[in-house]
Amino acid sequence: MFWWGLLAVAVASVASIWLKHRHRYAAADLLDCAKLWFGARGIDPATVAFNVYEDARLARNSEAVVVVGMGRRYDTEETIGFVAEVIPGRGVIEGALLHPATLAMQDKAMAERARLHHLKLMDGLLALQQRD
Repeated sequence: MFWWGLLAVAVASVASIWLKHRHRYAAADLLDCAKLWFGARGIDPATVAFNVYEDARLARNSEAVVVVGMGRRYDTEETIGFVAEVIPGRGVIEGALLHPATLAMQDKAMAERARLHHLKLMDGLLALQQRD
């Protein structure tokens, strides 16, 4: 009887860990998916820092995760902000550059606002860009 209980606890632990991490995407995987997009816009992928939002309510495409961050251009060393929707394994399906780059630093506050007002994160950041 003891062994059955121990086995049940082990199975429950493994299932809980798997369910918790099944939608978590490694930053390296997302960066690999987005390298072509960065390169096409002159952004050096080695300089990119970003936050990932897995909340489907924030993405225009329900399969995508929203990636917001900053990186440096190859040629000018200028810091550029970006927002992109990435489907892991497929790449960037939609994205935009943010000017000034500091708009990308407002992503957490904008994500909260977007959730409250049923907006998409990309739309909110682009609206801030147009306002500035």
